Amino acid sequence: MRTSQLNNIRIGITAGDAAGIGPEIILKTLAKVKDKSVSFLIIGDYEVFKKVKAKLARRGIMSPGLFLTEKEKNANYLPRRVNFLDMNVIGKRSYKLGRPSELCGRASIAYIEEAANLIRDKKIDALVTAPINKEAISLAGYKWRGHTELLAHLAGTEEVAMMFVAEHFKIVLVTTHVALSKVNRILNPRLILKKIELADRYLRGYFLIKRPLIGVCGFNPHASDGGLFGKEEYDIILPAVKMAKRKKINVIGPESAESLFYQVYHGKIDALICMYHDQALIPLKMILRDKAVNLTIGLPYIRTSPSSGTAYDISARTIARPESMVEAVKLAASLTRIKKARF
Repeated sequence: MRTSQLNNIRIGITAGDAAGIGPEIILKTLAKVKDKSVSFLIIGDYEVFKKVKAKLARRGIMSPGLFLTEKEKNANYLPRRVNFLDMNVIGKRSYKLGRPSELCGRASIAYIEEAANLIRDKKIDALVTAPINKEAISLAGYKWRGHTELLAHLAGTEEVAMMFVAEHFKIVLVTTHVALSKVNRILNPRLILKKIELADRYLRGYFLIKRPLIGVCGFNPHASDGGLFGKEEYDIILPAVKMAKRKKINVIGPESAESLFYQVYHGKIDALICMYHDQALIPLKMILRDKAVNLTIGLPYIRTSPSSGTAYDISARTIARPESMVEAVKLAASLTRIKKARF
């Protein structure tokens, strides 16, 4: 791989829900990221960003210039550091900050679909997504629960997982946005094995860990204490761990989540497999909320996002913190550089 290609990373950034903090944290992030080897293409509504940029300026907050471009001219390069593809879904139509709407939901899906096209056509190398709102996309008539499911569908792949990355933490979810009462009905050994295999592949291929150690969390308190609190550990999770070991994956468990989080915190484990959303996200965000990045593993390209949501409650106040978005951009650039060099 030529050095020039490694120093020419093209990252697409979808604008997310216009009624949330997406446009704000994108502008704040691109004012902070100074990596000259990376160029950016924001995929969103130019009128929305003009308003947010003006609002930030009135408060003395710096943001980058936005160079309007057209997708048919992006085949081989992005001419400026920060380029903008105006989808003009919202345009000058009115919407209310902090409230879900059909318009903003429809626009946020349009941005994602266009980004998937740009990735497919090799006009951008990687994707960073600003937060969308599930109620808004439902109002717009879409069935998708979130980015992960939609991007997997658009890429034509089923083997994906959410990995949350923050410093030395790498945590993979087996189930994502489902009711806790349904988790044990969804869990099965093959599903858990697939998440273990994906984690192992990314730890080796992208994080360059030669022999990673993966911890698998139990489902019940204390991993059921020998079956006292449930049978999921022995009927579902342990068979997956045994299959992973037969495939020469260095894995331990099922063990209690509290024990495994302590071990990963102290650097004794390289990654964790968690059975459900809050098992992973509560401890991670307590420790490294502003550093956490969502990495979708299993897609044919690198996709990251900040760990925050649309934050409707503060979207009109220009006080959103961009740190997680900054980390998402940095991780996307770093992993894309590794992907270009190794694959």
